[in-house]
Amino acid sequence: MKTFYDFTETEMSGKPINFKDYQGQVVLIMNTASKCGLPS
Repeated sequence: MKTFYDFTETEMSGKPINFKDYQGQVVLIMNTASKCGLPS
């Protein structure tokens, strides 16, 4: 079974994020809808 730390994601800049780098730390994940196209 996979855990959170087995996954990766990509920053808006294109840089990969490896969640293993954050193991042992408190992590807050937010969906900011930065590319949703709606006016802010």
